[in-house]
Amino acid sequence: MKKLALSIAIATLMLAETPTKFEVASIKPTATKDGSFSDAFPPGGRFTARNMTVHNLLRAAYGLEDYQISGGPAWISSAGFDIQAAADAGAGELTRQQVLQMIQALLADRFQLALHRETRQLPIYALTVGKTGPRLQPADSGVGKTVTRMGQLIVQKMNMTTLANILAFDVKRPVKDETGLKGEFAFTLEWTPGLAASDAGTASRPPLFTALQEQLGLKLESAKGPIEVVVIDSAEKPSGN
Repeated sequence: MKKLALSIAIATLMLAETPTKFEVASIKPTATKDGSFSDAFPPGGRFTARNMTVHNLLRAAYGLEDYQISGGPAWISSAGFDIQAAADAGAGELTRQQVLQMIQALLADRFQLALHRETRQLPIYALTVGKTGPRLQPADSGVGKTVTRMGQLIVQKMNMTTLANILAFDVKRPVKDETGLKGEFAFTLEWTPGLAASDAGTASRPPLFTALQEQLGLKLESAKGPIEVVVIDSAEKPSGN
């Protein structure tokens, strides 16, 4: 019984010592003039940012995509801030997730950010099989290697759900696997990132939508689906340090 009580006491003490907010934080309008921005997570529960907007801070702190952020004043996407923040020196080494939670608290405290979550029907893409059928080879047994480069995907073993998740990064929308193809496949996909179909003649590789059809026999079709979004109810620019 004594051992159990001691274990609970230690766990409670450790929980109490885990910081939920930065001990100090300096927030100033950015001095950057060239439009560049950056952030970093130095050891010791620190966070630094240069020319970061509230929109980008939200993306980082909550693990969101652009289409998952809605509402708020226009300045949250245009006004950049330089931030120097640090946890208490006695907090010890903190995980990245703990620092991200402290950034959430910083947004609420210094930017008076109030938000809520809701699910909306938003544009997505459905990954489907084209009229001519898939052009995919069944994967060999064993561990498969995947090589990912800008505009190139060389795959020895991958299922269609994973491919859909990878494609979402390029098309900036969620992609849902509706191919009905089971199992894992080997394939190579090469395209020019960000290239519209109307610009196809200006690059050596086709745009993604064309590459999917020509090289894999797959299509991306516009659809709508339920997406969780963060809605900003209110926000204020910080008054200073």
